[in-house]
Amino acid sequence: MTSRSFEPDSQRTVVAPNGAQVHEDHLAQSSVLRRNFYEVRAGVWCLVGNGLSNQTFIDAPEGIIAFDTGESVQEMALALQELRTHTNRPIAAVVYTHFHYVEGTQAVLDEGNHVKPLPIYGHRRISENKARTSGEIAPAYGRGLVEQFAIVMPTDGADGLVNVGLGLFYRNPAHAPATPGFLPVTHIHWQTKESSPSPANQCWFAIHPVTATTRSTSSFPTRKYACTIRCGQCSLMCSLFVVRNIAIRVC
Repeated sequence: MTSRSFEPDSQRTVVAPNGAQVHEDHLAQSSVLRRNFYEVRAGVWCLVGNGLSNQTFIDAPEGIIAFDTGESVQEMALALQELRTHTNRPIAAVVYTHFHYVEGTQAVLDEGNHVKPLPIYGHRRISENKARTSGEIAPAYGRGLVEQFAIVMPTDGADGLVNVGLGLFYRNPAHAPATPGFLPVTHIHWQTKESSPSPANQCWFAIHPVTATTRSTSSFPTRKYACTIRCGQCSLMCSLFVVRNIAIRVC
């Protein structure tokens, strides 16, 4: 163990199947992230372990609301395949909860089972923040990704990658070539909260600018539940290093 470790000694250090020496809670997180299509309750499904984020689906009067579409067309296509084993209802709306996890939306159009035109809900700054990560703040943002998601770590050995907290990996190799398929927001949230039209079943959006300018939580008062979209509660500390600009904080 080193001065940067969570523990003062190696009593809670274990060896993973790939030879990695890790904290026991870090290894246990891999079980949490195992791929599974959960039926949270009737009409609510969540796919975990498909990528860095989850894909969540909620049955609404006009069809299915899809929350986040992952990091590629291939990722969302696999999520839709899972959904279709439970329902063939059309996608009535897509909701973006972050400025990322939005690259698979084209898969909804490719599948063809959706309302036309497809409404896409999200914060007004999603496209702006996406542009900044490949321009203005790209160097700092890229460094943050490398540190947060262990991008340059080996696959095995003492320093081998086990999981990255939010997912089993930054990019699921099964999704190669990871085709981007982002589609812009068509229905913008208000700065505080907004009651959306019927496709979202009177859904209320709450914006959280403290953690990220484009992060939102949704609630469904008529159904008495909320949809707080996180990538997963992980046992690892969030990446609070200064290279992540407050305008794009996502954890």
